[in-house]
Amino acid sequence: HLLTFPEDKRAALRAAYETPADKQAAEQKALLAANPSANISEGVLYQYNQGAADELKKDREKIAAKRAEKTPEDFVSVTDELPAAHLFKRLTMIELTLGDTDHHLQRFIAASKEDRIGAMHGHAQSGVDTPLQRAA
Repeated sequence: HLLTFPEDKRAALRAAYETPADKQAAEQKALLAANPSANISEGVLYQYNQGAADELKKDREKIAAKRAEKTPEDFVSVTDELPAAHLFKRLTMIELTLGDTDHHLQRFIAASKEDRIGAMHGHAQSGVDTPLQRAA
C-alpha cells in the first residue's frame, strides 16, 4: 500500500507505522495523521479495502475451523528439559526403591511401640534386643 505514496515519504511512513504508538515522535504522529490511509490496521481495513477485509475474515474462519479439529491434549508433557528434572527423577526412584517418608515414619512408630512393650516386659534387661537397639 505504501506504493501509492510519493517515494520520498515511503521510508518515513513505514518507520512511523512500525513504531509503537507510545514511542512515536511528534513528527511521526503528525505524518500518520496527515496520511491516515498509511495507518491501516485490521480494525480499519474495511474502510479502505473491503475485498481485503473479506479475505482476511475468510482466512480467520479457516484458521478457527482448523483449530477446532485439533484434539485436546489430555496428558502431561515430559519435563526432561528442565534442570530439576534429573533430580526429581532420582528422588522419585529412591523413594520407590527405599520407601517414602510415610513408610519410614510408620516403621519408626512400630519400632517405638515394640521398644516400649519390650521394656515393660523386661526384655531389654534380659539381653533381648529391641528393633531400635538392633538398628543402632
